[in-house]
Amino acid sequence: EKEVELEIVKKWDELDVCKDLELVENQHSMSKGQLDILAKASDGEVLIELKHDNDRSATMQLITYIHSKKMSGVKIKEGWLIVGNITPRILYPILEHNEYNPIKIKLFQWDFNSEFNKLSGRGKGFGLYEYMAPLDIYKKGLLSDGFAVEYYGGNKDALEAAHMKNKEILIEKGLLSADE
Repeated sequence: EKEVELEIVKKWDELDVCKDLELVENQHSMSKGQLDILAKASDGEVLIELKHDNDRSATMQLITYIHSKKMSGVKIKEGWLIVGNITPRILYPILEHNEYNPIKIKLFQWDFNSEFNKLSGRGKGFGLYEYMAPLDIYKKGLLSDGFAVEYYGGNKDALEAAHMKNKEILIEKGLLSADE
């Protein structure tokens, strides 16, 4: 993570996704920890968190930072979660957050082997790419592929049964072991 953060800060002015943002500070102190990067757009702050692993706590931490800043009266444009690998564990909490909150979270992936950056002479090949597939399409994919179930409140036993049915399908496909 630290290497990625330093690379983003170093190449801030070269990264297309950062062109309309002013870099305010990296390792910005928050009441509940350190935000990796704080940036400013013309219409509010952009809170940026980086995570190497696929832990959903990264998304939850960013959501906490957004709400903390918002509660203190700061105008927030959006949050960015920058990860090395996009997985359902990272994406699903973002889907849930964006469905019910006006401050959206954008998802980005870093790449140290970007052919475009190597060929264009932008250095060691570092690239930063926004996840462009509409999140509702990804959510439908999670549901249809058996990684998630719809839930609108109600009977928890029925929800558990739906999860168990999905588990059987994932075991049959070889995507999950019986002991998980």
